[in-house]
Amino acid sequence: MIVGICLLDIHIFQSRSLKDKRMIIKAIKDNLRNRFNISIAEIEFQDLWQRSKLAVVAVSNQKNVLERIFSSVLKHIESNGNCELNRFETEFI
Repeated sequence: MIVGICLLDIHIFQSRSLKDKRMIIKAIKDNLRNRFNISIAEIEFQDLWQRSKLAVVAVSNQKNVLERIFSSVLKHIESNGNCELNRFETEFI
């Protein structure tokens, strides 16, 4: 069993308040959970209204499956019109 962790640092340029940010982040998280069957949580920058750090976690028996999932998640985030991906890092355990 392999656990994959992907940390995403995103900039939310459509957000004008914490309320806006929470709505956008919730929509992103719900969409990614439903589409890719992953676990996702906001882990940093909860008090900043234009920045967020998300942790995406998935489990598989093959590393290449996790790499494909994370690649699809990154493409989905980049294609989202509400935010842009500043930085990401992945780790496999």
